[in-house]
Amino acid sequence: NNNNHSNNNGNTTPGKRRAHTASGINGNEMYIFGGGNGIEPLHSMWKYSSTSNSWSEIHFSSSSSSLAARGYLSSNPIGSFLLFYGGTTDIEVFSDTRILDTRSMSFLNIKGIEEEEKEEGIERFGHGAVVIGNWLMVIGGSGREGGKEGVVMMDMERGKWWGVEIG
Repeated sequence: NNNNHSNNNGNTTPGKRRAHTASGINGNEMYIFGGGNGIEPLHSMWKYSSTSNSWSEIHFSSSSSSLAARGYLSSNPIGSFLLFYGGTTDIEVFSDTRILDTRSMSFLNIKGIEEEEKEEGIERFGHGAVVIGNWLMVIGGSGREGGKEGVVMMDMERGKWWGVEIG
């Protein structure tokens, strides 16, 4: 699927999309990933440079070295890295956490919990997320069974999830 668009200057830009991420890095770059075009989830990643006022599509060597197509995920900048979490397609809800090194344009995995140890609320989409220190904190959103309350946190050094009691 080609969801790209050419603007009046003839430059290729990301096409129409919703439910994608957008994160600023290095003071002059914005990365967007995923989302949907109203028909299907998108797999494309784009970088905007405010220095050159231009878009470029990021191409990865294989599908296993990038993220699966999805929307309603979160991305958080950490220095020159982007941390992606969760998201959904019409069929699947994701619980993976991946880090993109924007210098080498390669993804790193965070060692996460084993599949059989998944805790309630780990799979999320449409959530809010923030990185504070070594913690990824996720609030709200939805999972397979509907809306989620409360906060879950992942210790990024240990790859372990914790529920947070509030109130």
